[in-house]
Amino acid sequence: MKIAHDKHKRVASVKRRFHSVLIKVQVKTRQGWKSAVVIADTGAGPTIFRLADVDSATAEFGMEKPTSGLITADGTALAGLCGQAAITIRFEDSEYEHHVTTQIIKSNITPIIGMDFWKPHHAVFDMKQNVITIETTEEDGSTIVENIPC
Repeated sequence: MKIAHDKHKRVASVKRRFHSVLIKVQVKTRQGWKSAVVIADTGAGPTIFRLADVDSATAEFGMEKPTSGLITADGTALAGLCGQAAITIRFEDSEYEHHVTTQIIKSNITPIIGMDFWKPHHAVFDMKQNVITIETTEEDGSTIVENIPC
């Protein structure tokens, strides 16, 4: 993070550096696992999946109303949200399952895994090694470490 100070004003502006990379995940459906390419984004708040990616999960478990007030990077309201639901995902080449609450959108965007997932998993985006490392604490207190290729 860089901080720039204006000599004429007593306000500091902060420039944050966000990372976004493409990763491969699988979404659990009634018929098995469905592959998807998603954006792992440290600049996005919520996780967002397309209805087409999670229609089986929503049919099985239902959908709640979407979170209101979500905006895009340019400040406009996020259009096309049809609900939110709990889904199960796993990362490519991993057997470990993650339960995620996702916003669901009808439009054909690339799905996004946002900070609502990365922060509690203490994600480290290593752009030199092209890997995201996450930690998941189990109920017994043990920690599982996953390295996700990007």
